[in-house]
Amino acid sequence: MSNGTVIAALENHSPIANLSAVVAAGSRHEDLSLLGSTHCLRASAFLTNRRTSTFKIRRCIEKVGGNLDITSTREYTVYSINVLRDHINDLANILGGILAEPLFYPWELQDLHHRMRLEKSIALHSTHMAVLEDLHMIAYKNALRNSLFCPDFMMEKFTQDMMMDFIHNHITSSRLAVVGIGMSHDAVQTAAERHFKITEGSGRPIEKAKYIGGEHRVHTESKLVHTVLVAESSSLVGPQAGAFAVLQHVLGAGPYTKRGINSGSKLSPALVKASRFPAVAMAFNAAYSDSGLFGIYSICPSEAVSDVVGAGLAEIKAIADGKLTEDEVNRARASNHKTTMICRREARR
Repeated sequence: MSNGTVIAALENHSPIANLSAVVAAGSRHEDLSLLGSTHCLRASAFLTNRRTSTFKIRRCIEKVGGNLDITSTREYTVYSINVLRDHINDLANILGGILAEPLFYPWELQDLHHRMRLEKSIALHSTHMAVLEDLHMIAYKNALRNSLFCPDFMMEKFTQDMMMDFIHNHITSSRLAVVGIGMSHDAVQTAAERHFKITEGSGRPIEKAKYIGGEHRVHTESKLVHTVLVAESSSLVGPQAGAFAVLQHVLGAGPYTKRGINSGSKLSPALVKASRFPAVAMAFNAAYSDSGLFGIYSICPSEAVSDVVGAGLAEIKAIADGKLTEDEVNRARASNHKTTMICRREARR
């Protein structure tokens, strides 16, 4: 579109239509005075906006059997609706109000911290999630260091002015992509022009992430040790992004079936030989717009940490020394392109 918004559509003739607004406004865009803004934004989706009240938002969605979902990563916030295609235009207006015209009334914001604390507590109760949050905090000096969840000291400090400042500086037309599945391109463009009227421009400049590395240990009562050993890798748009994706599947991206052992990977056989204790390890690959992290994530009893981590590093060194066959590369490439897509499709069901 002329204002910089990207439009994408796939008409698959499904009875269920999906309309998503993807904004380049994630936790990495928060400055020190607005830490936790994206978490607050995510939690405030059902609050009153200029078009609809909290009650009307819920009532309209329930009436047509729709679903509204707001998710965020370190780089993006995604607003999505799913509904029978005959009702997609009705919910597009609801979605547009949430994205483009929030009000953040003080009396609604002041009670939001209860939900934010609950969401954070539930998420970080997962050791896997807690490890990844700590990993980014240690790996980066800025930007990607910011957590997906609001820090405790900011929970009750968000004001209407603070949230509107974040909206105007980061949710702008040049950072927006509107994507429709089960809709024609013209229908998606019409919905974007009619319902998603946000601040035009590119917004505040995005700070480049700076990798610094480091070491961090958290002591718990668990008998299992979660270890992540990574280094900076290619960005999502870098020339080596594809190579790291294939390397992840060479080493093992994790089992695709319940209780699977990912026997076709290099890491699983190496762990069996290295340790008599039960253990699991997989390649970790996180690619962002200007940086990335690649390494090994392992889970094992404390007695086996040295052997498990050592075995993983030995496999990486062997690949670096050229001990990798063409068949292994081709198998990993096929796994990266086909198996991943099939499993993601299955997961959505």
